Amino acid sequence: MHVVAGTRACPRVLIPFIIILTDYRDKIKSKLKIKYGVLYMKRLTKESDSDSGAFVVHADLIEKCADGYGGKAIDKLAVFENVLDGLAEEQGKIAERLEALRSEGKTNSVKFKELLGQKLLNANTLALFEVHGIRG
Repeated sequence: MHVVAGTRACPRVLIPFIIILTDYRDKIKSKLKIKYGVLYMKRLTKESDSDSGAFVVHADLIEKCADGYGGKAIDKLAVFENVLDGLAEEQGKIAERLEALRSEGKTNSVKFKELLGQKLLNANTLALFEVHGIRG
C-alpha cells in the first residue's frame, strides 16, 4: 500500500487530504465519492435503532469464515486499521530522520522543515482519531 498525500499547488507541509493508492485503484475509485470537494468513502455502518449509541452493519456485509469473520465491512475496517498503523509507524521513522538531521546541524534545511510539517500533520490526524475514541 502506498500513502500519497498532497495538494495540487502546495508542498507536503500543507496537506489537506490523504489518498490511499493500492494495486486495486479502479476498484477503489468506484467506491470513493467526492462531496463538497472532499474525498470520502461510502459509509457501511448506521446508528442502531436502540438508544445504546451503537452502530450496526447489514448482515450482507459480514460473513462467518473458518478463522473469524470477513466481508466488505471487515475489509474496510482492515484498510482503516492499516492506515492508522501506517501513520503511527511513519511518526517513528520521521522522528528518527529528524534526530539525524538535528545531529548534522541541518535544522534550517527544507527537508527538516518538510519532515517537521509532516510529523505535525500526522500527530494532528492521530489526535483527531483519539478524540473520537480511536487509539493507534
